[in-house]
Amino acid sequence: LAEAQSKATQLEKQKKKSEDITQPHIANLNEDDLLTNKLRFVFKEGPTRIGRPTDGDDAPEVALTAPGIMPIHASVATAGGECVLSACGESAATTFVNGATLEGKGDGVKLSHGDRIAFGQCYFVFVVP
Repeated sequence: LAEAQSKATQLEKQKKKSEDITQPHIANLNEDDLLTNKLRFVFKEGPTRIGRPTDGDDAPEVALTAPGIMPIHASVATAGGECVLSACGESAATTFVNGATLEGKGDGVKLSHGDRIAFGQCYFVFVVP
């Protein structure tokens, strides 16, 4: 039990370090105001993978567990503070930005502050501080 508590404490510390909300990030949206903005995922320089959690080193940086989420669902490429969202393969049909699907947008979509993003049944707002 002590070992599990220690590991949980270490994971929480890592999460706090990686949650630098002075960088572009997404925050969850929920119909219950008390649950909105409880999950935040920061987009650091370079690629950030979004998908279903897996064991090992190949796990996505943003892990979502909900119906319709693929193992590698989408990715965000961040360069110079600009973020471009791209869907991976068939997940483009279940990835939306401001209500528009990513189908047929192979180059992705440049994200702007306030954009609403849906990955399957997971809803987020894009924030540029």
